[in-house]
Amino acid sequence: MTATANAPIDMKLQRQFRALDSDQDGYIDWSDYERMLQRYRNAYALEESDHKIQALRDGYAALWRELLHRVPDQQRLSAPQYVAASQDVRSSQFDRAKHVSHAVFDIMDVDGDGEITREEFSRLLEVWGVTTPEAMQTFDRMDANGDGVISRQEFLDAVHQFYHSDDPEVPGSHFFGHVA
Repeated sequence: MTATANAPIDMKLQRQFRALDSDQDGYIDWSDYERMLQRYRNAYALEESDHKIQALRDGYAALWRELLHRVPDQQRLSAPQYVAASQDVRSSQFDRAKHVSHAVFDIMDVDGDGEITREEFSRLLEVWGVTTPEAMQTFDRMDANGDGVISRQEFLDAVHQFYHSDDPEVPGSHFFGHVA
């Protein structure tokens, strides 16, 4: 596993780890992803059988396999392992946007109009337990063209920035609060 020294991205991944570690045992395992799926189902009033939840489950499963592939003989990851494995996945051919981001966007887009409203976005913050005072400012940052909604491309760009940009001011750096 190759870990690159990138403090802003490491900080973002550590925050993501804390949000994913829903039982707060200091490790991420598949049950944490299951609980995340349940939070999406609850926040967006979706059934387990809904194709949107199934797409997200498939995306999470693919991502989980990629992470575990980087930490052999493990079924759970500590924060340092998660950050290093995520950095390694980040530099690989695995495309998070293809496997997870589209599924998350489709879940958030409750009315199916291809855009995310403030209300739809606030549910995402609920799912991830993001309660920082500036959390809704992330919506404004992601709305790159200022039209009051987040398009699929704006969302995918922000996710890409989260995993790939060491610039703490880009919209994607603010998913889990400001990166100092």
